[in-house]
Amino acid sequence: LPVLVGVWGFSLPDAGILILILSGLLFVWANFFYFKSLFAKNDASLIQLLWNFTVPLTILLSWIMYQDVLTTNQYIGCFLVFFGVTVLHLNKDFSLGKLIPLLPPMGFAVVLLSLSMLLANRGSEAAQGIFFDSYLMFSLGAIIGTALLAVFQRLSGGGSNLGRIFALSR
Repeated sequence: LPVLVGVWGFSLPDAGILILILSGLLFVWANFFYFKSLFAKNDASLIQLLWNFTVPLTILLSWIMYQDVLTTNQYIGCFLVFFGVTVLHLNKDFSLGKLIPLLPPMGFAVVLLSLSMLLANRGSEAAQGIFFDSYLMFSLGAIIGTALLAVFQRLSGGGSNLGRIFALSR
């Protein structure tokens, strides 16, 4: 039975517990703001464009926070993302009027996801790469993040939406 649930030989990663929990929490919140933007503006192509800035931002934050050295492939990847944004900007259907209202929630989502990925990597290193230990702590952070979002939703008077979602899922 312990093998089936993935806890055989489980040991908590001392240095990485809080890092992995925080990473899971930030991951949930990043996805919350992503989907909030998606459902509010209903412009998937523009939202996905902003979401793709996670890759170069993660590389930049890694360099700032941990002094990681960029590889040639990472430089090429950053260039391709910025080239894609430039090409889209030249498209006649692109409008800054659509982009500006999306910048605050999507900017926040991109920063949260980038930080989550950096912290997950550092936490996994602290757990000596043991997948189940790292995944368990990351998942615990995701559960805590989801619970906090539900509490904030309830406190802001949006609890009726949660009840409706639960009723529809039956």
